[in-house]
Amino acid sequence: MIKKEAGLDVHYDSVIVANTFDAHRLVHFAAKAGKGAELTERLIRAYLSQSLNIADHNVLVSLSGEAGLDEKEVAEMLESDAYKDSVQADMAEARRLKISSVPTFVFNNKYSISGAQSEQVFLNALNSIWEEEKELQQLGDKNRSEGDDSCSDGICHV
Repeated sequence: MIKKEAGLDVHYDSVIVANTFDAHRLVHFAAKAGKGAELTERLIRAYLSQSLNIADHNVLVSLSGEAGLDEKEVAEMLESDAYKDSVQADMAEARRLKISSVPTFVFNNKYSISGAQSEQVFLNALNSIWEEEKELQQLGDKNRSEGDDSCSDGICHV
């Protein structure tokens, strides 16, 4: 249902399973140029709808051009080790958060939702987080107002 609403024509039967490490490096590169969202969307369409090999550098260069990136700069970046450490850090963070499937959405480095879920699941999670954050804020405000003269106007002196 979600894929139809998003206009994504998915062809799981013809997906090319590929190492996406370079695609992830490329997303970091694109994000620095303000094109991360555009490239990510293009990569998802290429992988799920068009059955393109997103490990192939020629494919990545072409998709990057479609997303508004300079293809020559992309080709040079892909031939280097640029953003390798960033992707490895992302992978380490995923292991730390015990993420084992995609998509997984993490909120406040504390709560996660795995898999394609309904809008209601997301709404419930966000409302719970909002209430928790509000309670923490109120607790902090209460502590400052109960005789803690080291804090005033949001500034605390230690």
